[in-house]
Amino acid sequence: MSSFLRHGTESHLEELISSESDYQYVERHMRETMSNTPRNYKLTGYSIRKIYRINNAENWKKYVGRKKEIAADVVDENKTFVKEMRLFHGSPHADTIAREGFRKVKAKDGLFGEGIYFAEESSKSNYYALGGSANPCPVHKTHFCGKCERKMLLCIVALGNQLKTQEYNSNLATRVTKKGAKYHALKGEQSKHIKNTEYIIYNEKQAYPQFLILYHALYSS
Repeated sequence: MSSFLRHGTESHLEELISSESDYQYVERHMRETMSNTPRNYKLTGYSIRKIYRINNAENWKKYVGRKKEIAADVVDENKTFVKEMRLFHGSPHADTIAREGFRKVKAKDGLFGEGIYFAEESSKSNYYALGGSANPCPVHKTHFCGKCERKMLLCIVALGNQLKTQEYNSNLATRVTKKGAKYHALKGEQSKHIKNTEYIIYNEKQAYPQFLILYHALYSS
């Protein structure tokens, strides 16, 4: 894991070359986490243009600090570690997030309230790389645009204790965000209501974007 946690003293993007292990890991992870869902039934793959390692010491320090806060909570419950996962985040603002961190870039109309949404599957995050269901490609007016460049982040996310649900409910957010809450994140589990598992955090310090991926989505005709 150490190769994924390097960070410099200044914020910058480090372009990876295709022979590097980190590049190959990210490319493989994108490919292996594609799924066939109604929103992505035409998706056949990705054409990777560039992958950047994100080096931001300030944001990393904030992430580590928040992880320590979560660790204090889980220790009280006789747990020995903070659950972390590498998760995808698709957004037209991915380059800004790469430079500045998530800060207050939260989905205001999310089905689990105003939070930051992540996915295990690259194909789910790909759908939001142009802005989501209400925002198809602004040039070609379709969600299945293979001509325009997309941006996706692969992040490390401190999930801690997760409130799990199989139904969409924006009111659940308060059970994570209220003072003294025992949960640190919300997990929407795959079910008849939720097509793909997703994770939502409500504290932007709980996620550190590690890689910025520039790519084209490939679709069948």
